[in-house]
This record gives sequence, structure tokens and C-alpha cells, in this order.
Amino acid sequence: MNIISVLSCLRGWHYSPFDLDHPVNVPAGTEKVMIDEHGRGWFHSAMIALNQHEAEIVISYQDEWDLHVADAKPSSLRNAGMLTPNPIGFFVSVYNTISNVYCVCYFPEQPLSYNGIGKITLRADPKLDTTILNFSSVLIKIHDFDEFKKSVQELFLFAKAF
Repeated sequence: MNIISVLSCLRGWHYSPFDLDHPVNVPAGTEKVMIDEHGRGWFHSAMIALNQHEAEIVISYQDEWDLHVADAKPSSLRNAGMLTPNPIGFFVSVYNTISNVYCVCYFPEQPLSYNGIGKITLRADPKLDTTILNFSSVLIKIHDFDEFKKSVQELFLFAKAF
């Protein structure tokens, strides 16, 4: 059993959706921070549609000890055959070189936790401006850690009674 499977039984958390539904230009070689969280929670899912296949989506997350980075480019995902949902999370769902639309999705089997920093960034193509056509994400955020921890303890005490 993992914590996500019993989340609906717990208190002190909420879903935090975000949707950017208008184009945003990111100059060549620069970055655009899409999500910048400080606290505790999980990356549930994300989707970004772009006009450049060499732009890079970067998820930075901190655990109790270190800062980690997971990144993906539409071109790299396509070349690796990551074209459908899979346990690690990243895949490219649209790769259209005629209309220059590339969509990277992040739907991991197990949401990725963060404790401190949780960030999603777009690194523009190093040579060409990149346009973000759409970006959506859902985070699971712990807004009251004491209440969350108390409800976890109650749940396990209840389960232990059976």
C-alpha cells in the first residue's frame, strides 16, 4: 500500500490544478518556470504543448536530502519510443512536424513526491524561440502537515485494529 492509494481517507491536503491556455513565447536559450512550489506534496500529472521538438521539460524536486532533476525533450522521447503512457511518466503524445506541435505528458504510475522544492520549468530550444501552446498540471499539496500526519496515524491505528 502507498500513501496515494489512501489519500481520500486523509486530511490536510488538496489537489492544486493549473492551466495555461494562451500561448507564451520563451526566447531561445532561456527558461520559463511554470510551477514553483515550496512545501510538501506530489506531482500528480502535467502536459505541455510546444512548437519546438528540442525544448526541454524539467521537473526539479527535493526529498529530505537532495535536489533531483527529471527532464525530457519531445525528440528524445520519440526517439526512445516513449509514445504511450508508461510507469516512469514521461511520454510524447503528439509529434507533428508539419504543424510543429509537440506534446509531452507526465502521468507517472506513482506520483512523484517533493519535500521542500517542487518545480516544473521549460528550457527553450537553444537556437530557436519556443512557444508554449498549452500547459496543464495537477499537484497534490499538503497544506496542513500536522493534520495530514495526524490523519495518517489515525488511519494506521484503525487498520491495525482489524
